[in-house]
Amino acid sequence: MSIEARSLLGDLRLARKITAIRLLAVVAMAGLIAFFAYVIFDARRDAEVAAQQAATSLTTAIAQDISRNFELYGLSLQGVIQGLKNPAIAEASPELRQLALFDYASKARYLNRIVVIDANGRAIAQSQGDVLPKENFADRNYFKVQQRANDDILYVSEPLQSRIDQDWIIVVSRRIANADGSFGGVVAGSVSLAYFQALFMNLNAHKDDAFAVLSSDGVLISRQPFSLMDIGKRLGQTTLLRAIENKQTAIFTAASPIDGMERLYGAARVPNLPLIVTYAMPEKRIYTAWRQKALTLSAMVLGLCAALAALGLMLLREFRLRRKFEIKLAAAAGHLKALSRIDQLTKLPNRRAFDERSALEWRRGAREKSSLSILVIDVDHFKQYNDRNGHVAGDMALAVVAHCIRKHIKRPADFAARYGGEEFAVLLPSTAPEGAEKVAEDIRRSVQLAHLSNQIVEPLSVSIGVTMVTPMPGISFQDAFKLADEALYGAKTIGRNRVVFVPADGATRAATSTNTPE
Repeated sequence: MSIEARSLLGDLRLARKITAIRLLAVVAMAGLIAFFAYVIFDARRDAEVAAQQAATSLTTAIAQDISRNFELYGLSLQGVIQGLKNPAIAEASPELRQLALFDYASKARYLNRIVVIDANGRAIAQSQGDVLPKENFADRNYFKVQQRANDDILYVSEPLQSRIDQDWIIVVSRRIANADGSFGGVVAGSVSLAYFQALFMNLNAHKDDAFAVLSSDGVLISRQPFSLMDIGKRLGQTTLLRAIENKQTAIFTAASPIDGMERLYGAARVPNLPLIVTYAMPEKRIYTAWRQKALTLSAMVLGLCAALAALGLMLLREFRLRRKFEIKLAAAAGHLKALSRIDQLTKLPNRRAFDERSALEWRRGAREKSSLSILVIDVDHFKQYNDRNGHVAGDMALAVVAHCIRKHIKRPADFAARYGGEEFAVLLPSTAPEGAEKVAEDIRRSVQLAHLSNQIVEPLSVSIGVTMVTPMPGISFQDAFKLADEALYGAKTIGRNRVVFVPADGATRAATSTNTPE
């Protein structure tokens, strides 16, 4: 394989390596980015799920706490009803009757006052104070609900302002039934909204968190942060009510109907009561830790991608440097190879190069059935010339002969070499005998006239043997070269400074020579 072909192949391999490294780097960075993107978004999903689970757990716990306390309030009211039906209590003194009716109720925290109301809406007993309220309660919603009821239910009213002490309360009530089942009045207990505020404050929540207790039809009972302006506000068919419809708990994201902030909501129904507990946290706070983690991971990814890119560039640089070194090495090797095939004195190819080229041309001639002409050239009386003029002049003479030969070798396929000493050889592929003889004669005349240009100190002449052979089985190049060498011997024998042609059949053609024989 030639040096050019090897260089082209090396460049192709380098281009493939560079493409492979670039592709590998792109795939590696894409895979790295995809992996970290998955990790980041998976962490975001985990943060969201954790927040949802926390909201569900918190609202469920608050709902259960409210349920337990209101169950206690309901039992307190039930105890009053049972006391009213007990004849012994009815016949007791007012002090004992008061103690018996409301002793159990005094243990219920945040149950401020229990009032017994008759069927006409007048207070007939209360847990606090001796003076009964003069107000009529028949217009209160809880009174009307119990008046219409057919059985004993614990009813929780909407927020209202107490007519007794002006405090904001909700009322829990039970129906008093006469012996015949008819409506006999109401036992009502007021629960201060402070109960809910205390409950929310004990949670030690973040300042941006919001809690609320609503009725099942969307009336706001209490919220944290507390705002008196919001108490009793009817929120209507909000996202909350739609989300928790027919469910015990719900999780959703929506803008707060109170402050408009986008929040994650958790909601839970209070067991056995028409109440809903909600907890809301700003959506942006859910992802605060995640954002920090995402920024850290993104910085790591960018750093790794930068390192990978730098490594890829280093590899590419090393490959290019290595390729440059290989090219230089190949060029040096090619130069050394060329030098090993060039005669340094005459700058013509040497015997080794001639042997390689002659083998190549012989195979080509055999393949194409084309002729090959061979010229063998020898400088006449060169030893005497060298002895008379010195070795430097002798070397100059050989260089001049080489120049004369090179000047008349015009076709790319023609080849001339210094065969050894003062002997030269020329290969003329696909050349007829007349053409080969003409080239030989031109060389002979050019050498004979070279001294006129002061290139050499005295005239020189050459003898040339020529043959033409068509390569075929049974004939070797050495056989053909021997014919040309015999022609050269013939030229020297008959007087030198001549061209003698010997064809493949061995018959010697008339020799040409200078007009002045030696």
